Amino acid sequence: MKRPLVLVCTLLASVVVPACAQFTFTSIDYPGGTLTTSRGINNHGEIVGAYRVVAPRHAMLIKAGKFIPLAPKTILGKNPSEAWKINGRGDVVGQYIGNDGLYRGFLLSAGKLSTLRFPGASDTYAFGINNSGTVAGYWDVLDSVGDVVAYHGFTWKAGTFKQVDFPGSADSSILGINTRGDFVGAWDSGIKSPITHGFVCTRKGCSSFDVPVAGSTLTQADDINANGQIVGAYTDANGALHAFLLAGTNFTSFDFPGATNTLAWGINSAGQIVGDYLSTDGSTHGFRAQPSSAPNGEYAYSANLNQITGFNVDLTSGALAAPSNVAGPNDAGGMVADPSARFLYVSDFTGSAIDGLAINAGTGGLSPISGSPFPVGSGNGPSGMAIDSGGKFLFLAHANLNSIFAFTRDMNTGALTPVPGSPFAAGANPFHVVVHPSDNFLYASNYNDPMGSISAYTIDPNTGALREIAGSPFPTQPGYPGPGHLAIEPTGKFLYVGLGGSVNANHFVAAFSIDSSGVLTAVPGSPFAAGNGPFSVAVDQSGKYLYTANSFDNTVSGFDIDAGTGALTPVTGSPFATGAVGGFPFALAKDPSGMFLYTANQGSNNISGFSIIQTTGALTLIPGSPFGGVSNPFDLTIVKVP
Repeated sequence: MKRPLVLVCTLLASVVVPACAQFTFTSIDYPGGTLTTSRGINNHGEIVGAYRVVAPRHAMLIKAGKFIPLAPKTILGKNPSEAWKINGRGDVVGQYIGNDGLYRGFLLSAGKLSTLRFPGASDTYAFGINNSGTVAGYWDVLDSVGDVVAYHGFTWKAGTFKQVDFPGSADSSILGINTRGDFVGAWDSGIKSPITHGFVCTRKGCSSFDVPVAGSTLTQADDINANGQIVGAYTDANGALHAFLLAGTNFTSFDFPGATNTLAWGINSAGQIVGDYLSTDGSTHGFRAQPSSAPNGEYAYSANLNQITGFNVDLTSGALAAPSNVAGPNDAGGMVADPSARFLYVSDFTGSAIDGLAINAGTGGLSPISGSPFPVGSGNGPSGMAIDSGGKFLFLAHANLNSIFAFTRDMNTGALTPVPGSPFAAGANPFHVVVHPSDNFLYASNYNDPMGSISAYTIDPNTGALREIAGSPFPTQPGYPGPGHLAIEPTGKFLYVGLGGSVNANHFVAAFSIDSSGVLTAVPGSPFAAGNGPFSVAVDQSGKYLYTANSFDNTVSGFDIDAGTGALTPVTGSPFATGAVGGFPFALAKDPSGMFLYTANQGSNNISGFSIIQTTGALTLIPGSPFGGVSNPFDLTIVKVP
């Protein structure tokens, strides 16, 4: 019978810092309990797992330091149960044992408990959930004596199951999934195989890996965060269990101090890890491992007049500190960072170029890369930019050439090379571009088109060349509405654009549904009223809320996104004041964790910071906001270094 494991610093290949120096460990124990497990942690630091006072164990949540039994009046409080993961919305997945002795997965969302059971399965285990509501796990088939004869991974969303297996495997289990839909787990070549391997699957494909430890027979990947960091467990040559962290190509093994066995089960975007350990007396405890040296630095960059200003972002409060400046374009048109947070690009509106800068992972400092600046056409006009999720291509809207320029990126140096056939025709004065989460489509807002149109293209995955989609461009509304910044929610179902035109004053957000071929269709009720001059829009990490920077009102509007239709409804308390006198908030940026939102205030030469209340979408000003140190900020980008 084979199932995923449930239950002094080691240095692995290419790791240069001992694990004990990287983490501060905290033991987690339910008050009066005889067993505690910690299985998942979200970006708000909320932890789920199980506790036991007397048998059996039951699912629990740890929030604001309080231990909270989950749905205690339901079957979760009556039968054995365990919570495995929690997303940013507070949705929890896990499993319980039914009265027939078989496992069922569960989803607890907004107080509603739903049972998940894969069709034809003996047992179903729900191990992961991301902010878009996709659940991941595995199911098995038992023989007449209760032994597992096969197991397979699955994803589930909105009532629909899909079997997902590692390519070429006999058995697979999915144990964690992140906001991008990347997932991790374990696989083998047969139920009696002596070796179990870890794996990770992204949009670029699936890959297998094993820990570089002699004699290890099991590598199990248990979770993956938004930065691509993976945690899990492995066995050594003596059969003892150890936790590991995989960041890029570096493996780090670690154990809770004094433990005989350690397993890591969850990791959030701040690099906080939770798991379980076995003490010398045989008892099971949960733990949290806090990164000691903050290896996941977060930095905010503002494109200003003649310079770029960088800030350190406090991962707990969201406050900005220690501003530093480097030379930048006289008139920046847009800014974007690559997915690995190694490079930053700033378009020079009056200099017909893109400035490329390397990001120092330890300090956030910027330095020009070889070949920078990279030429872009001629005359004024380089504006908004976007990079695909794989970091392979960069796209730029050229406002005065009515074109989209495309470049391939050197992953190691950050250098840009024009894509054959670039530039590609767009509408009147394209202002901003956005890449669809699938990397299949690109959209551009045509600011001075009389119908406020959006141009849509397919992206050649090999060359980066663009091809306009049938029916493009798609209108927002007549009368020069001035479409500005674009945003697509994480599932890729809906696109939003702020209509802040100066030809005809505007105060709307246009919304579109996106079909499988990239075609846009206006959402019923679109456009939706916002504040005055909503040039910039942003969708939070969970895909539940949309925000607009209302330049002429000096406010930010917040909206609930209907997950089924894409329609927008104002959140309670909206709009929210920036707190900056004469602010003119022109650009919006959200931090990668989805906890904070920022506005670049051109009128007051500062940046406003907000905390996002995850349950309502409401905004509260971060203490110390607005933050100074900038001059005429045009664009804003937040990066998190893995």
